[in-house]
Amino acid sequence: MLLPHSGSRTWHLRALLDRASETAGGVIIAVGTINNGLVLYLDSTGHLIYDHNAFGDHTLVRSPEPVPAGEIVIEVRQERVRQGPARALLAIDGRPVSEAIIPLVPNMISPIGLDIGRSVAGVSDGFTGPYDFEGRIIRLEIDTERAMKADDEAALAWAAALGTQ
Repeated sequence: MLLPHSGSRTWHLRALLDRASETAGGVIIAVGTINNGLVLYLDSTGHLIYDHNAFGDHTLVRSPEPVPAGEIVIEVRQERVRQGPARALLAIDGRPVSEAIIPLVPNMISPIGLDIGRSVAGVSDGFTGPYDFEGRIIRLEIDTERAMKADDEAALAWAAALGTQ
């Protein structure tokens, strides 16, 4: 399974979860490695955290309150306009709870791994992997939309790919 191209795009993730308690934690979704990636998880106190890792420069967005137990919808939206920073927003049951500006957003997120319900590659130093989710992920949806023209996006992808050779 692959994550839709998300580096140079605006994207929205929506997850329906079932948690037995407010302290049930674990990774909801993770992609990438310790060098470059992103992870959405609940910490050991039940707070929702989105960690965007751009080559070791971590931007954390954290809910101010623990996520309630039971069936709950959590969301993260990363808005991107062309090249440059992005804005990440967290919501719980449709209610915005936190946001942050991500100063560095790579055009390509590491293609290594897409983990659902755990993180094998250690994207975040906020937990020790694999940090299995203590609950049930009922549904996970990801939508993307272009932040650039298709030709500009393709040119950046080719330039990045050539730079790795």
